[in-house]
Amino acid sequence: MNNTVIYLLRHGETEWNKVGRLQGQLASPLTEKGRMQAHKMGECLARELNGETSYSMVCSTLGRTRETAGIVCLALGFEYGRCTFDDLIMEISQGDWDGYTVDELEEKFPEGRAAYNLDKWHTVPPSGESNAMMEDRARQWFAALPESSDSPDSPDPLPDGSHGAMGRVLRGHY
Repeated sequence: MNNTVIYLLRHGETEWNKVGRLQGQLASPLTEKGRMQAHKMGECLARELNGETSYSMVCSTLGRTRETAGIVCLALGFEYGRCTFDDLIMEISQGDWDGYTVDELEEKFPEGRAAYNLDKWHTVPPSGESNAMMEDRARQWFAALPESSDSPDSPDPLPDGSHGAMGRVLRGHY
């Protein structure tokens, strides 16, 4: 892996986060709190980058990360049109389980949830993907990262707008 410094940002709170509903790759808009969180992330990142301008920003293609990225870009003074969007860092797809709360899943899919609880890494929800499959996408994303600047002491930073589960896998892989 190259020496790129990655600033991993998670999207702000969504309407579904607020009620404990699994989003997966479905759409749920940011709440007012989520928009404030995105603004604060942008302010913190601006302080951390300390005037640095030689970076790119990459985000998941899902709407909640796009909305978060737009707010972060405003706080950074970074042109949103310079962002790139990548399906590889989208949230895990829970397939038929997306849109449910955990309690609803336990009631509607008891056998599948029992299997998932025994092996959370390899169990594939109906029409979804396992954590191992999501990790394969993360590995592909890391492998495709461009080389950072010529100076190993001063690598180009890379703000990355992603999700909860994908963020955990990216941190673990990094």
